[in-house]
Amino acid sequence: MKETTSYGKLLKISMLGIVGSILVIVLVVLATPLDEPTVPSELQSEASSIYPIQAADLNLEALQGELKRVAEQLLQDFPADAAAQHTAAQVYAELNETNRAKEIWRAAVNGQPEGPGPYVGLANLLVDEGHDEEALGILEKCMRDGFSSKALSVTLGGVYERTGSPGKALEQLFAALRLDPGDARLHLDVGKILSNSNRLDEARSHLTRALESNTTAREACIMLISVEQRLKHSAEAERLRNLLEDLPESERSRDYRENYLKSLSRVAHNIYLNLGTIQVRHSQTASAIVSLNRSLECFPESIESYTALSQCFLEIGELTALQQVNRELVRLAPGNVVHFSNLANVALQNGNSALAIQTLKHAIETHPNVPVLRSALVTLLIEEGKLVEAKTIAQDWVEMDDSQLALQTLANVIRAAGEENAAATVEKRLPSQ
Repeated sequence: MKETTSYGKLLKISMLGIVGSILVIVLVVLATPLDEPTVPSELQSEASSIYPIQAADLNLEALQGELKRVAEQLLQDFPADAAAQHTAAQVYAELNETNRAKEIWRAAVNGQPEGPGPYVGLANLLVDEGHDEEALGILEKCMRDGFSSKALSVTLGGVYERTGSPGKALEQLFAALRLDPGDARLHLDVGKILSNSNRLDEARSHLTRALESNTTAREACIMLISVEQRLKHSAEAERLRNLLEDLPESERSRDYRENYLKSLSRVAHNIYLNLGTIQVRHSQTASAIVSLNRSLECFPESIESYTALSQCFLEIGELTALQQVNRELVRLAPGNVVHFSNLANVALQNGNSALAIQTLKHAIETHPNVPVLRSALVTLLIEEGKLVEAKTIAQDWVEMDDSQLALQTLANVIRAAGEENAAATVEKRLPSQ
């Protein structure tokens, strides 16, 4: 494995004055020397060209059979793993083998579940079969067992509504909204219950939020017309009637197979992502990489799959693939500065300082208010002997922000150029410790 001596200096200087920054944490993690690579044999010849992964040409029946084999593999390979049980049950539920799904979920609920998933999955199947009271018992047990999630609150809220407890239903749906304030479907459900409870002003507020989304606009508009009429807002009700005429009917599937295949491909992505995560937990890194790659074939834009892959390649020291995966994370989620930091650091460890410099410049353009990025860029330029460019960047930085980190970085550039007196002059501007 290649080692870059400048990297330690880059890290040391970049850390001045920024203890506690999330970037420092990431830099420290990635700066830890990696063991000699142990690359899975199936990746050794492909690591230089495998990413990004393109969408696979999926066939409905073949994908259904493939997912069923994955479920059987999960139960066989990880019989005591609650997450494996939950993932397998999800597959059987999706394939409409509900009795098998319920059997697995019941076993998970009665065992040692790691989260609310098995409870919610079982409850949803029971609700579909009209067993609301049994579903309610399962969900309340989930809460007693100390679990919480948006899905739990949504499902429990729906069951409470159907069993005649609108107050409890609202309590759960409001909890879900606190976790995801922008969920239009939740606003629609809350608005409907509030309207039925004659809390019209509150209903109006939530239904108006639901009206903003294409997926719920028509339903929200119909409910809002009723609310405005009951509030005796005749003009607003008429405006909404006119608006309703322009809203498209709820989408009906003209090609059921095509639309179901799209939906199933997203399910397959989640199943393979879960499988990969479980395999990592059981130290099956090579198998996890294969599973995560398959998840990307089902949904190539998955940030979660690329993130999991980055951890796998970091663990085995496969720098080329790690670099490519981090490139994809920067492309898919440029708003997350950590992805830029990770890509720059692995590029340095991979001996690609040009990519590291390019990445840091891009990061600064995208995140101009993260000072450690400028410090890291200047330090790297010093190590590459590009002192003029480094000094220009540092001077511009000090003009914008004469912080301790900016001043120390400028002094470092000047000292690297052999101008000790000038560097000392800059350091006199540093705040006294």
